[in-house]
Amino acid sequence: MLIEHYTRECLDGISPEAAQRFLMPAAPWLDQIDVRRDDKATHRQHVPRHLREACTQLDAVADRLPETGARRGLHVFPEVAWEQGALVDEIAARLARGGNLLLVGEPGVGKSVVILEAIRKAHRLTAARDAPPTFWRSHAERLVGRAKYLGEWQALCDRTVEWLDMTSGLLWVTDFVNLLQIGGESPEDSMAAYLLPALRRGTLRLVGEANPSELEIARQRLPGFIDCFETLRLPEMDSMRARRVLDLFAGHAKNALSIDIERPALDTAYRLLNRYVRYDRFPGKAVRFFGDCVREAIAAQADVVTETAAIAHFAKSTGLPESFLRDDQPLDDTQVHDFFARTLFGQDAAIGHLKDVVYLFKAGLNDPAKPIATLLFAGPTGVGKTAAAKALARYFFGAGGGADPLFRIDMSEFQHAFQIARLIGTGTRPGKLVEHVRQQPFSVVLLDEIEKADARCSTCC
Repeated sequence: MLIEHYTRECLDGISPEAAQRFLMPAAPWLDQIDVRRDDKATHRQHVPRHLREACTQLDAVADRLPETGARRGLHVFPEVAWEQGALVDEIAARLARGGNLLLVGEPGVGKSVVILEAIRKAHRLTAARDAPPTFWRSHAERLVGRAKYLGEWQALCDRTVEWLDMTSGLLWVTDFVNLLQIGGESPEDSMAAYLLPALRRGTLRLVGEANPSELEIARQRLPGFIDCFETLRLPEMDSMRARRVLDLFAGHAKNALSIDIERPALDTAYRLLNRYVRYDRFPGKAVRFFGDCVREAIAAQADVVTETAAIAHFAKSTGLPESFLRDDQPLDDTQVHDFFARTLFGQDAAIGHLKDVVYLFKAGLNDPAKPIATLLFAGPTGVGKTAAAKALARYFFGAGGGADPLFRIDMSEFQHAFQIARLIGTGTRPGKLVEHVRQQPFSVVLLDEIEKADARCSTCC
């Protein structure tokens, strides 16, 4: 107490600066305080509540693009539009400006990956705007999939258009042609017709993709809908560019997955795909083919895709025997004859015709744009007509070990002209024959009892 009283007496009335000289010197210290900044929370504070709610609603019917984080990492192979840089720049500029775009090209030319890459670039081009647009991907059935009652799908479309308009959203419909098939029975009652006023007003922006035949069907059925879109054609790549895409894919497989694709495998697979897979286009069919080869190599814990492995995978996927796929393996006439003779007894003339088909195909003299052969087996019941078709199917497409390569259609079920739609389909839905050929192009189609069908049904086949 005496010390405290003495100290007060000494310090009473002096300035703080004068009192500072009585303090004992001490070592300085620094306290570190970590403050974590929540960028997402900061961003949410700047986004109005009604926009956040609209984006939440859109998440239920569409996927937001571009993908980020874990979702983007799910893809084993990069979704990159190799050798399409100029087209990507053009589409991205159009998307940034606004409007509706329809990309038209044959299956396999890369429509989807070009649109995806263009959306990524358009997102970067518009990110600095005060109210940047949002990009979404969905398909027709998903947009109205929650509809349960009559008229409910129209209400779902209205809400989706409203949410997209609020967020300056652009919607990529991956199955564009289905917009004309979902909704009512006619194109005038379809989703496309219902969305047409919003497209004309500019409150809805769409991006779509279609092949030329789908575009023609859509133009015939609902021309006003197609007129709302700016159409852009995407041709098939030439041989040089397609091979560069394969080289880039091989480089990615080696660098990212440690799988080496040998040069002979690339060359042989390109030749086989170019000759036999005529219903698809480059570069899509080549990228999908080698994607499957790489996955098989990973599953087998191999670090290389050889030419032998590529040929084996092609034989497995198509059913074609390796004797057709290898130029260094000639056909043995005795083996070919014995194969058919084990099934067709006493039919040497028919076996000779079947052998001619085999040799013509092996030599590559058949028209690649047409079926390998069209044969008419005539004769009374029991002589082996169906057996000949089965033997031909096994020889050509039996190496895959999958589905039966023979597809039999009982033509006695098509005795009237109006039944042709069930056989080949209509403008909106494929028929029995078309659907099978699309799903399993490497097969033999047997039109059994063809003499009992209506002449027009037989002619269309």
